[in-house]
Amino acid sequence: MRKLLIFVTIFPLYLMAINSYKYIYYGYESNHKREAKLMFNILNKNVNGIMLIKGSQCKKGQPLWLSGEVKFNGHLTNKIPQVKGVAKIKLYSNCSFIKNYSMVSKGYIDIGYNKKEHLFVKLYKNSNSKSSIWYFLKHDSSLPDNPFGVSANIPSIAGVWQTSFGKMILKQKGSNVWGSYTHDKGKIVGNLQGKILTGTWSESPTYSPPKDAGTFQFIFDFKRNKFNGWWKYGFSGKWEDTWDGYKDL
Repeated sequence: MRKLLIFVTIFPLYLMAINSYKYIYYGYESNHKREAKLMFNILNKNVNGIMLIKGSQCKKGQPLWLSGEVKFNGHLTNKIPQVKGVAKIKLYSNCSFIKNYSMVSKGYIDIGYNKKEHLFVKLYKNSNSKSSIWYFLKHDSSLPDNPFGVSANIPSIAGVWQTSFGKMILKQKGSNVWGSYTHDKGKIVGNLQGKILTGTWSESPTYSPPKDAGTFQFIFDFKRNKFNGWWKYGFSGKWEDTWDGYKDL
């Protein structure tokens, strides 16, 4: 790929601490005792992130609801729950009368979306244990209600596209997208979330980073007939050039 233009994203200062996560949601435990922030990324079929838990106020003589963090890694299932994974759970107390208390455990996490519960998280130690359930709403209007795109209303971007790097043929199943394009016998694999396709590209001769593979992101218009995109060599560093396209109708 030729270098044409550098794309730079400038984040507001208040987002600098969390700008490594694309999907950010706020919610609460099903018993309404604790609040939480859910943050994660989706790359191909993998989902990784963290859930930050805010414990309720400390009152002696009442049940103690601990604060904590849940770090997780999972995979997309293409059914509900859309994500199943493993979790490392760390709970601790901020109460002045219970100092230096913490508890670390391993468990499992399910993340899903349905019309009744919207975005939900279930945490459990094993298949036989009772789960804690959490419900979340999106951080801002730019995020989809359903971040996993598993519904009957997923728009199709499958077809033939004319792009900055030649003709591209895309195929799609659910939110999973893959295809090929003419420049250096290129291939792409990605995951469609709303109007954003994120994934990896690779080209001959090696189909490997750092020179012949990397990441990309396409942002489609409302009708999914055009997109503006960017790409980078490998999986870190700056975005390079524009990668735009329109669909053959």
